[in-house]
Amino acid sequence: KQWYQRRVAITAGVPRLGSDTDTIDTVNDFYNFWYNFKSWREYSYLDEEERKNAECKEERRYIDKINKTERQKKKKEEVARLHQLINNCYACDPRIKRFDEERKKRKLELKQAKQEAYRKEQEALKLQKEEEERIKREAEEQRAK
Repeated sequence: KQWYQRRVAITAGVPRLGSDTDTIDTVNDFYNFWYNFKSWREYSYLDEEERKNAECKEERRYIDKINKTERQKKKKEEVARLHQLINNCYACDPRIKRFDEERKKRKLELKQAKQEAYRKEQEALKLQKEEEERIKREAEEQRAK
């Protein structure tokens, strides 16, 4: 159906699905395009009431109002259907899963690096404190002699 969606898209340049080697930016561009998809379709061919059958101006306005609300409803349903499709694709996309795993791995590595730096800093402070205490004891021992 992509050829059809490409045909009814307002914006030109519908992005391709891509490959497993694509970057996160390329993948995000693809999904952003489809989440923000705009179509020129108006669903007037589904109108139940025909404007030309109206007898007076008020009746035509009323028919236009009914048809307009039905068109909006159909467009909303189509957008919801497309979003559901894109949500399913996003949830099953192995690239997204890989990016999430890489992000979690980087986050864990950063956390471990911070913990290691904190541990080294505490160890250095402990050694410095022990050294100061040793020097103090030696000075007291020299005074006592």
